[in-house]
Amino acid sequence: MLYSLSSPREIPIMPIVLSMVVLLTFVMNEIYLAKDPIIPISLMKSRGLLLTCLSTVGYMMARWSVLFYTPTYAIAVRQWSPATAGSILIPTNAGFAAGGLLVGWLHVRRQGSFYVPCLVVYSLFPITMILLAFLSTQHSNPVLYVLIVLAGGAVTGGALNYTLAHLLHLTPKSTHYIATSLVATFRGFAGSFGSAIGGGMFTRKLYTSLHTHFEAEGLHHKERLIRRLLGSPALVGQLTGIDKQVAIHGYEDALRMLFLAGAGLAVLMVFVQAGTGWKGPKEESVLEVEREALVQNRSSNTRSARED
Repeated sequence: MLYSLSSPREIPIMPIVLSMVVLLTFVMNEIYLAKDPIIPISLMKSRGLLLTCLSTVGYMMARWSVLFYTPTYAIAVRQWSPATAGSILIPTNAGFAAGGLLVGWLHVRRQGSFYVPCLVVYSLFPITMILLAFLSTQHSNPVLYVLIVLAGGAVTGGALNYTLAHLLHLTPKSTHYIATSLVATFRGFAGSFGSAIGGGMFTRKLYTSLHTHFEAEGLHHKERLIRRLLGSPALVGQLTGIDKQVAIHGYEDALRMLFLAGAGLAVLMVFVQAGTGWKGPKEESVLEVEREALVQNRSSNTRSARED
């Protein structure tokens, strides 16, 4: 799937279809065939856990687009040195840490539902992404840009603490160790998914934008330069004249598209997170689900033994 979605030109469909088949096969095997499933059946059927994992992946994918491409903006559009461009991540990571610490210190001091706080912080993050999309230009205020990056990091740090606390409310205590591990695993997926899918989108848009702008200027033999620009944002600073202006506009267009796409994904994840609900599980019903699954497994084993 990542191979397809990170393609710089066209997206192959077959790997995506095969990935969906493999995922569906794994889930069906865990629910109906596995004698000792890796993930407890009560969690496999938990709407709160599944939607929390899904919203976490989407939310952090948008977050990773900021981590990967704000330095690209600083290098290509601002012509900052690579070291200076990398330092733009210091505010967002500081905000990430501060947001998580403040939420845990000031608010997450009890057990129970954090449904509304989750939705509030999830709703704030797309706003920062939209602001970044329109501030990723050559003449925007760099101080304001850094402040928005800081705010985005703080909101994300708070969101992760809220969703974890809310997940513990939604799942049975006996499954907390698996539920938290699953959420951490899906957060890890987001880095690969965000960089691969976001990188593919960015590269495709950058290629299209550069090609269009060069054609509009009557420059029809710039394929070699376009290929070099796709792999080296620092090359923009070495260009002059119309080539440099076209390269800057191309990067601005690609960054705007990427951040707006991230904002759209983050908005969608607000609705996914809203679907997790706010009611905790009934321990008795969870035990019944596990007992029913055990009976089904035993009956299927007995049937298989008789057939043999």
